[in-house]
Amino acid sequence: AAYARNVYRNGPDKVQRVAIIDFDVHHGNGTEACVRNVKPSRKEIKLDGVFCDISVTAPNYKPWLNENDEDETFFASIHGYGKRVPGFDPDPNKPPMIGNFYPSSGETFSVPNPDKNILNVGQNSKRRVEWKKSWRDVILPDLVRFHPDLIIISAGFDAHMRDDINMGYISVMEYDYSWLTKELVKIANKCCDGRVVSVLEGGYRIQGKVVSPFARSVCEHVAALVETSPYEIYDEAEAKKEAEDEGDFDPIQKNIEESRPIFVGRSQRPKRAAAANKVDYAKLNEEMEAETKKKLEESQISAEAKLSDTADQRDIDTPAAKKPRQE
Repeated sequence: AAYARNVYRNGPDKVQRVAIIDFDVHHGNGTEACVRNVKPSRKEIKLDGVFCDISVTAPNYKPWLNENDEDETFFASIHGYGKRVPGFDPDPNKPPMIGNFYPSSGETFSVPNPDKNILNVGQNSKRRVEWKKSWRDVILPDLVRFHPDLIIISAGFDAHMRDDINMGYISVMEYDYSWLTKELVKIANKCCDGRVVSVLEGGYRIQGKVVSPFARSVCEHVAALVETSPYEIYDEAEAKKEAEDEGDFDPIQKNIEESRPIFVGRSQRPKRAAAANKVDYAKLNEEMEAETKKKLEESQISAEAKLSDTADQRDIDTPAAKKPRQE
């Protein structure tokens, strides 16, 4: 984005306004930090001194081109957010992990939005239709209003319902990636002569190679980038009508749920609500902390014992000092 604003800032096809769209299941906190730093600000560091408190203030400003970077940069991320539920970790043989879904940032923006041109939509155990609704109602209309000269996509495919790394926070199919990519290309056709750059981020369910969830998702995404006609233009009214026709019914999700028993040998993960009712988070956390503390104490005792044995062995191996000869 910074490169485009600098290198292509002049000429008939100049790039001034850049939009970054992140649909990886993890929050794009690194990208957001870069976007936030284009705004001039000051960072204060407080230190506790012996006789007084010390406060150091330093500028925290990393512009891309000029003072207009904040107004001409747009960032949106839709991702998993919230408490993790035991039973949804990729490796069922490991102890359950608690806390927030990585990286524990990206809470859904408040209304009115205090951050200019930064949209975060955090989701937890959302259905496909709700994921699409967030795009239709929140992100895509704001992207059109921003009117970018270039759209950059952070394309992560780990939100696929067959990818265990998302732990059920977002469960979409390859068809949803195709739908979203077409909508983004339509917006690009409307705003910036179809200029879209897509960069691969995540996607970890690669078992099956060319027929894996990852491969199918990438295929749908690339096909939508290539095959969407330059004459297809985004229409917000048409998007609303599509949402009304679709409603809350998800035929693909219903078909998957009905056919799930067919998959022999596939581990059946508990539903999030059921898992939450059976687990006492406070007790579980105390047990895990106690176990960690116990292991740390045992390792310290073991280290001290080894150190003592080494010292004793050194005393044995060192020859005794010779006594002075008596005349």
